[in-house]
Amino acid sequence: MEKELIISVIIPVYNGEAFVRRAVDSVLGQMDGRIELILVNDGSTDASGAICDEYAQKYPDIHVIHKPNGGTSSAKNMGINVAKGTYLTFFDCDDFIDDGAFSQIIPVLQEYRPDCLDFGWRYVNCSNETFEAFHQCRKNVLIPLQELEDVILPPLLNLRKDDAHFIFDFCWNKLFRAEIIHHYHVRFDEEKKTFEDRTFILRHLKYCQNYYAMDRCFYNYVYTPNSLSQRYCPDCFKIVLANFAHYRELFGDRFDFDSQYANDYWVQAVEKMIFVSLDQKENRSVIYENILETLKHEQVLHWFTKCQPKDAFGKKVQGQIMAGEYGKAIGEYSKKSAQRRRKQAVCSIKLRIRHTLGKLLGR
Repeated sequence: MEKELIISVIIPVYNGEAFVRRAVDSVLGQMDGRIELILVNDGSTDASGAICDEYAQKYPDIHVIHKPNGGTSSAKNMGINVAKGTYLTFFDCDDFIDDGAFSQIIPVLQEYRPDCLDFGWRYVNCSNETFEAFHQCRKNVLIPLQELEDVILPPLLNLRKDDAHFIFDFCWNKLFRAEIIHHYHVRFDEEKKTFEDRTFILRHLKYCQNYYAMDRCFYNYVYTPNSLSQRYCPDCFKIVLANFAHYRELFGDRFDFDSQYANDYWVQAVEKMIFVSLDQKENRSVIYENILETLKHEQVLHWFTKCQPKDAFGKKVQGQIMAGEYGKAIGEYSKKSAQRRRKQAVCSIKLRIRHTLGKLLGR
C-alpha cells in the first residue's frame, strides 16, 4: 500500500558544493515514502547542480529543478509550485536536521493537523559550539486562533515587545499547510534578497486557524561566513518600509499599527539600518542619498514625529528631522557611528590582549 506523501522539503541550492551533501543526507536517512525532497539549483556555478542530479538519479523521492539564478525566494517559489506534500518546509543548503526528527513530527501532524507547526533550533558556530533556541509559547497543544492573534502575532508584527513569545522569523523551523499556501497563493517576495521569511510566515498565518509548537529541538542552523544572511543589503531601507506596509496591509483590520510601541520600534529599525549603512566603506555617496531619501519619506517622518526618544541624542535628531534639517541629522548619525566603531575597536583590542596574556600565562 502506497504511503501518503506528508512532507515536502524544499532546499534552494546556490554554490553549496561544500555542504549540500550534509543537508541532503540529513533528510535522506528519514525518507520512508512519506517525505519528498525538492532541490532547486538556483544557477550554481560550482558542482552543486551535479551533486543534486547524482542524488535524484539514485533516489526516486528526490527531485531536482535547475533554473537560472534568481535568488532564494524565486527558488523556494519554484519548489512550492511542484511540491505534492500535505505540508511544506524550507531548509537552507548549509544547514541540516537531526536524525529521527521527521519520525517525531509526522505523528503530530497526523493527530492534530495544525495549519502551522514549529520546533526548536540549534545554532552551530564556526567552532562547532552550539546552543538551543526555543520560544515560550505553549508547547505540544493545538493553539487556537484567539491565542494566535493575542500572543503569537503581535511580537511578529512588531506591535509588542515580547521576546518570550517571538516564534522566530525563519521558515526552516516550521512546517506550513500546503492547502493554505496553494489556495491563497502564498509565495515568497522575489523582489527581496533578504528578510523574506517573515513576510512569507505572516502571509501564511493570516489564513491559519491554529498553531502548534513542539518542545523538541531538531534544526541545526550553521554559521557560514559570507552567506547571504551575513551580507550588507543596500536595499535595507526600502525593505523596512515595504515590510511595514505589507504587515499593515495583511493585518490592519485586526491591529493598531500606529501605537506608541509600533512608532518607537520602526524608528529604531530605521536607525539600526542607518548605522549599518554608515559602517560600510564603499559607495558612501549612494549610502548618504539612501539615508536622506529615507528620512524624507512620509511614513518615516510620521514615525519620528510620534516616537518617544530615549535619550538626548534621540531628541536631537528627532528635532532636526522634524525641522527638515536632514543633513544635520545625518551628520549626528555619522558622529555616533564613528564613536560606536571606536568603542568596538577598543573592546576588540582588549579582548585580544586578554587572550594573548592568557596564553602566555598558561590559562
